[in-house]
Amino acid sequence: MRFADVLEAYALSLRARGRSPRTVDAYVRDVSKLKALGKPLGSIRAHHLERLLADCTNQSTRNRMIASFKSFFDWVHRRGLVGSNPAAELSGRTVRRTPRVVLSPEEVERVRALLESRADWLSVRDAAIVQMLWGVGLRVSELVGLDVGDVDLDGCRLFVRAKGDRRQVKVFGERARRALERWLSVRAQHDGHIDALFISQKRTRMTARQVQNILKRRFAEAGVDKPVHPHALRHSFATELLRRTGNLRLVQKALGHASVTSTQVYTHILAEDVRDAVADL
Repeated sequence: MRFADVLEAYALSLRARGRSPRTVDAYVRDVSKLKALGKPLGSIRAHHLERLLADCTNQSTRNRMIASFKSFFDWVHRRGLVGSNPAAELSGRTVRRTPRVVLSPEEVERVRALLESRADWLSVRDAAIVQMLWGVGLRVSELVGLDVGDVDLDGCRLFVRAKGDRRQVKVFGERARRALERWLSVRAQHDGHIDALFISQKRTRMTARQVQNILKRRFAEAGVDKPVHPHALRHSFATELLRRTGNLRLVQKALGHASVTSTQVYTHILAEDVRDAVADL
């Protein structure tokens, strides 16, 4: 069986398991590097894989490549194409992560109040964008992927294309409904005859980078001195929701995580609240 055919079948299996297009592309790109070894899959050993990893100076990328190799060789091993998984001997290293940016409700309110006080169409659009990220907890990919037809104002629902091409229903509150209603009314005058809910000044579907730049500018205008990006609002949404409810499963459902394991990163919030509460006892 040709390597290209094996790789194509592996990619199909990843998609069938609900992996996101971005993850599939990254794994296939990593595994395709095996061809440079010039060896049959069954004769590849751990030291050959280490050779491919040697030039990778970014630890996060190296860890992802190791995960790609492990996943691929596990898949071909289970299908009898190789006798063992040479990547099982590889190990990654812990990546020191920068602290997550958490925005307080007061900081978000400052930018919402600023945008809601303005009548120009870009401010109306940006107010709706902030509300979707903070008030609904959307990923930026979900936000820019929304079409006008995905909005149910009467039912306060969004029909979202989530990671792994899954369809999810997200609910929103009255303030988000008003922001969307106002935006849809204004958007009708600027839509450029496209389906995208959020459009750029050039009347095209907005990109994630454009949203990131808008947030950076708008929060700076409101006097919020933090490195704001789209995921910071989603993270802050989850943080505030957990603080209000203490219900991790509810936060999992709101974020659209397939597993509660992905949501457990937010449990430190409750621990910090308890630590603050008992500090003066």
